[in-house]
Amino acid sequence: MGREGVQDGIQQFFALYPDGRFIDAEVWVLAGDRGASVWTFTWTDENGENRRVRGADIFEFEGSKVKSKNAFRKQTG
Repeated sequence: MGREGVQDGIQQFFALYPDGRFIDAEVWVLAGDRGASVWTFTWTDENGENRRVRGADIFEFEGSKVKSKNAFRKQTG
């Protein structure tokens, strides 16, 4: 995928949610090559309703790169 692929994916994501933003984010390095983050993503849907998703990501690193990332989400409103 590479750096350009990641950047393209992020741009496509925010094109779908132009007013979207991450709030309440916390990030930890858990043990050497592992880390985690928790966050809330908010946006306005096509009907003008405010929406939010609570989520968590679990990371595994290899050197300075992300080896794997698992995401977990819960729709809250």
